[in-house]
Amino acid sequence: MFLIKLDATPSTNDYLRELSGRESLPDYTVVTAEYQSAGRGQMGAKWESGKGENLMFSVLVRNAVAEAGALFRLNAAIALAVAVVLEQQGVPDISIKWPNDILSGNRKLAGILVENVFGAKGITSIIGIGVNVNQKQFEGLPNASSMCVAAETAFDRDVVLTELVSELKKEVANLSIDDNSVWESYHQYLFRKDRPSAFEDEKGRRFMGMIRHVDASGRLVVELEDATLKPFAIKELKLLY
Repeated sequence: MFLIKLDATPSTNDYLRELSGRESLPDYTVVTAEYQSAGRGQMGAKWESGKGENLMFSVLVRNAVAEAGALFRLNAAIALAVAVVLEQQGVPDISIKWPNDILSGNRKLAGILVENVFGAKGITSIIGIGVNVNQKQFEGLPNASSMCVAAETAFDRDVVLTELVSELKKEVANLSIDDNSVWESYHQYLFRKDRPSAFEDEKGRRFMGMIRHVDASGRLVVELEDATLKPFAIKELKLLY
């Protein structure tokens, strides 16, 4: 991989997107930073991370999927890659909380933000990944944790990064061979799948249901108490846990 290491930047996604607009970069160019002053998560959430303790990086991938309608499959492949590596590294009880947060037990270890640019030559994806590796304190973030806390041992961040990019290449390649295998594996890791769970909809109404699957467009399909199946987009539903 072509690796660019930064001490600090507002956002590795922004840096890589701007750089790729000015220069010809190979696929799987990676930008890492020891600190991000304006790191972002899903739906505009801020990504907080201790300086020098974690992994904050972005990866450039072109034409991982051929059309916009398949973009959630790419998200699933990325989440699967992170989940597989953390599990291989000995982190216990790994799952993927829809759409693509990575948990150990019920605490978040990693987040993913994919930004796509559509052009005449296809889709360019800037894949932002944040992994809490060796951070031990999370002030004001009761649902956050790290690989170190969960596995009770410190990790070499360079090793973890290399493994993550290698597994990402593998899972993205699988999309063009047999994306059903990626989809099936994603569902095997899906947090609280087929278990009674509490939810809150966009109007603040709470209800019980069971996660059954995620559809091809990325909607969470929940079986309601009357046995009907209802799909929810990301902004329409919150899982309470």
